[in-house]
Amino acid sequence: MKQGYRYILLAIYLTLIFYVLTKPVSKSFVIFIEYWPFKIPIDKCVHFCLFTPMPFFIWICTFKQSKEWIRRVTTLSVSILIALSTEILQYFLPKRSFEWLDIVADAFGITFGFILTIIIYHIWKKTIENYLSNNQI
Repeated sequence: MKQGYRYILLAIYLTLIFYVLTKPVSKSFVIFIEYWPFKIPIDKCVHFCLFTPMPFFIWICTFKQSKEWIRRVTTLSVSILIALSTEILQYFLPKRSFEWLDIVADAFGITFGFILTIIIYHIWKKTIENYLSNNQI
């Protein structure tokens, strides 16, 4: 059970995503969107930020997989499936809508998070290898 915390973190994260993306949007939030000073709609920024950490959480759950390419494919596939399922779910909810640009924002967030995860993983791996090579008995 030592590794179970990884799945608990993923479950908490996915619960947060589904809560945020299925909650009806209030009028005060819509008014706030109208005054957003940037060209990118705030809704797309929220989708990008929500899906950026997803590859990291899925990556740590597939940590026992020995082949790195399988971990990469699994991480990207599961991330994209979850993003698509949240958008499809929004189509059926009242006061929510399905938008293709939301899927694009999700995909950009997943891609950015995946690249960060791979960079962090390789830095961590190199650090462990250096530590082990310098501390051999």
